[in-house]
Amino acid sequence: GAFVHFFTLQMLRQAAQAAESSSDGTRGRAEKNVLSNAAMGGISRGISVAVMCPVTTVKTRMEASGAAAAAFAYRSVPHALRSIWRTEGAVALWRGLPAALAANAPFSALHYAAYRHLQALVARSVGEGTLANFASGAGASLIATALTQPFDVIRTRTMLNLPPGGARHAAGTLMVGIGPRLAKRTLQTAALWCLYEELWRLWLVARQRESDAAQGHFTSDAHVHNSKIGSKNVGRVSGSSLLG
Repeated sequence: GAFVHFFTLQMLRQAAQAAESSSDGTRGRAEKNVLSNAAMGGISRGISVAVMCPVTTVKTRMEASGAAAAAFAYRSVPHALRSIWRTEGAVALWRGLPAALAANAPFSALHYAAYRHLQALVARSVGEGTLANFASGAGASLIATALTQPFDVIRTRTMLNLPPGGARHAAGTLMVGIGPRLAKRTLQTAALWCLYEELWRLWLVARQRESDAAQGHFTSDAHVHNSKIGSKNVGRVSGSSLLG
């Protein structure tokens, strides 16, 4: 899931940078950047969630406990996928998709917009680097996790086929597990974004070295070619002098 998310996000970032470089307008750039970052985060996460929804459904059911666990006895992920497909239909594998999108797409939209904003602020104090990326990732994760907690609870209950219950009961359970989720997701997301930023930096460095090497090779070839032409011209001039 993370690979699909970051790959799609990187493609969107490159497209946005290309569009920004071709535009010379600066009015409202900060507001546009916030909205652009939110859109890129939400779209990339939404694509990842849709692709990985069957696996997420199986994972949620296999991790269930209590009465829900007794209803789902799977030996492995492939067995679970086949069993759900055969007994409940293919649609069941994506049954929790609307709730999953409601929980994850807004989370990533909020997270990425906040992450990029905090990253710029933190970099002014401590400079760019791993510390700034980790602090920005943790802060953005706290904000996004707290705001999307109700949707995540709804997603989990939907994937487990749990009854909705009464309105009072449902409202009381929307924030259940917020503490552990904040602790887990904050550290996990911050570490993941640090890894992403470092891998992206290393990739850019490798690309730059390849470009420099290619440019150096081109310059060297051109120098050798010009030297050969110069030598030929010198030989011609010398020969003409001798004949004269």
